[in-house]
Parts: sequence; C-alpha cells; structure tokens
Amino acid sequence: MSPTINKGDVIVIKKYGYGNYGTYGINLWNPGLSEDKKLAKGQIYVFISPQTQVPLVKRLIGTSGDRVKIESNVVFVNDQAIDTVKTDADYTTETWKEIYEGKEYLTLRTINTKQTSFSEMVVPEDAYYFLGDHRNNSLDSRYWGFISKDKLIGEVIYIHHSK
Repeated sequence: MSPTINKGDVIVIKKYGYGNYGTYGINLWNPGLSEDKKLAKGQIYVFISPQTQVPLVKRLIGTSGDRVKIESNVVFVNDQAIDTVKTDADYTTETWKEIYEGKEYLTLRTINTKQTSFSEMVVPEDAYYFLGDHRNNSLDSRYWGFISKDKLIGEVIYIHHSK
C-alpha cells in the first residue's frame, strides 16, 4: 500500500459493523456487514484475502454494479477516469495524486514496467473491487477478483507512520 502505508507503519481499524470479529486468526463471530453500513469509495479497508486467508489492506475502488477497467495505468469507474496528477518522480518510481469520490491520496508506479490494462469488470451484488496504492506492484482485485462482503474486517481510520 506504499506510499500510503509502509513497512513499520501502524494502522488502527474500526471493526464494529463489519462482521469478522476475532483475533489471532480465530474468528469468534461473523454476523456479516451491518445493513446500514455503506462503504466509501477511495477509503482503505481490511479484508480476508481470497487466496491466502490472511488480512489484507487495500483501497476500495468499486462497489456493487460499478464497471471498473484500467487502460494504460488509468483507472476508470463507470466510464469516468479517476483524476490523477503526477507529483514526484525519481529514477525508479513515480508518485501520483488521485482524487476520487472527494478523497485525495497518493499512489505509486514503478518506472520501466509495462503499462497495465485490464478489461472492464462489473462488480457483482454484495461484492467490492479493491486496488493497492502501489498500482503496478500489488496483488489485488485485478488478479484475484472481487471481495464478498462477508470477508470484510474493518475500515482503516488511522495510520501512524514510523518514519
């Protein structure tokens, strides 16, 4: 999730209303996502990986019914490109500011890698489409598909940066 969350950073997660209640890999109770809980696009959430069954942290890009595609590293949701502005670059990476659903955050792209494109996918009912902030170096919904609402753990509400 670099540049937003880096190695050594500590995150605080709001779990109430999201379902998967437990700790140390033991699920104590899963009543599912509260009916009144509406996830915010552009926000960071924690959920259970569909591949490894461990918690992952990613940014929500699409919700039920959204059409998501990526063309030459540009993310489109319902045929609208997410606004991006290049803010910094060095010899290995470029930093981009994205403005999406009223939120501003930074994403990272590794230079000298091929531009990524993914054909349009429609997010099914009760599912979500997540992307990592290190866009061309992240395993996310582009590779393992959608996350069902019963896999949600919580919303990241605070990040303490270690450096």
